[in-house]
Amino acid sequence: MKTKNIFSAILGTVLSTSLFAQGITLTSEMTTPACYGEFTGSISVTPVGGTGPYSYYWSTRDNLATANGLSAGEYTVIVVDANGNSVTETFQLTQPAPVTIEGIVTKVSTWGGSNGAIDLTVTGLTPSYTLDWATLNGSGLTQGQMDQTGLSAGQYTVTIVTEGNCVNKKQFTVTQKPPVFFNPNVVNEVGTGGTQTPAQNSTNE
Repeated sequence: MKTKNIFSAILGTVLSTSLFAQGITLTSEMTTPACYGEFTGSISVTPVGGTGPYSYYWSTRDNLATANGLSAGEYTVIVVDANGNSVTETFQLTQPAPVTIEGIVTKVSTWGGSNGAIDLTVTGLTPSYTLDWATLNGSGLTQGQMDQTGLSAGQYTVTIVTEGNCVNKKQFTVTQKPPVFFNPNVVNEVGTGGTQTPAQNSTNE
């Protein structure tokens, strides 16, 4: 028989007789996940009253006094003592809000220029956090500043670490207008002995 079916059977038996065990209560200690979406939460229960040893039946299929590796959500445990008395308790684990990083990128207006920009919008920040910018092939960053201006073309990465050592990263690409090339060949001749004009082949967008 699978553990899940055992849990359901035991829960049904407990609810059909009594919601709470005679003389058994539980004390508990909960640790919530440190970061959004993590499986680092835990719940520990300690029976008070009844007769040991005790058996533990968690909705997570754990069978010890502590259930580890939990995400945010609802969890139920049934504790049965040596005489068959039992107690059931449900717990709710919460988690921090997610951190979202979005940005508006302004491209460099001229080839080789440095007037690009990244305007960040960040939600879910904790009261204290650290912010760091890095680039592989660009220039113009100002550390400690959320919004960036005066950037050259390149790839830029922002790393924000919130409370609980939660790391959040986002990469942005700043582009630039392509270069302008001049063709020295004669492309315009007006009449005999007319004027000659060098052609300008532009690849500007």
